[in-house]
Amino acid sequence: MFDELQKHHIGIVIEPQSVSELEHSLGKSFHLDETQETRICFNWNALMDLYVEHVVREGRAARYEAGFHHVCYQVPTMERMDELHALIRKEKMGFRLTFPERSGSEECGMITFYQIHNQGIVEFNIDIPVEKL
Repeated sequence: MFDELQKHHIGIVIEPQSVSELEHSLGKSFHLDETQETRICFNWNALMDLYVEHVVREGRAARYEAGFHHVCYQVPTMERMDELHALIRKEKMGFRLTFPERSGSEECGMITFYQIHNQGIVEFNIDIPVEKL
């Protein structure tokens, strides 16, 4: 089911003490994502052809373990997201963790998180025109 969707990014959790070293190596600064109450930094990875989201282990992410955390898929419309949600419920594939909400990052639009059995946490980035957010 998810293989038909384009991957938008992968989320990697890092320890707070790693922020300055990572900022230096990436040449980018972290910013506060008020939605998640944590600092994050997106970096484009040309080899993987997707973003890597570095999430500091604080705020909503305070209890996450460092390392790989989630994969995010691009969803073209809210209607398609509603179809995916219905399928996830019908097939008992998992459950929604957060209702769709505006992301705290420019790289994403409207986001929602699910816990999917045998996959872990999955995020969906829903394409919604900025003027509608």
